Amino acid sequence: MFPYFNISTFNLGPLTIHTWGFVVSIGFACALFIAYRRARKIGLDGNAILDLGFWILVGAFLGARLFHVFFYEWAYYLQHLWEIVRI
Repeated sequence: MFPYFNISTFNLGPLTIHTWGFVVSIGFACALFIAYRRARKIGLDGNAILDLGFWILVGAFLGARLFHVFFYEWAYYLQHLWEIVRI
């Protein structure tokens, strides 16, 4: 059985951190670190792995935003097109 905790956000000073996003970012950072170390171990360029991780992160943000726009709030964004690029 998976443990369940009901902490959706926590605050670090004026900054509000969402727990789910924090855990996902830790997982992404750990996976990137492991890929970097493995690449260097087999003789590949570790910086290429870090660059790839950056572009994967950019693509994930863009893809998530487009998914949200097209599948959840399409009627709203048709009337407010500039809101699509708003973060």
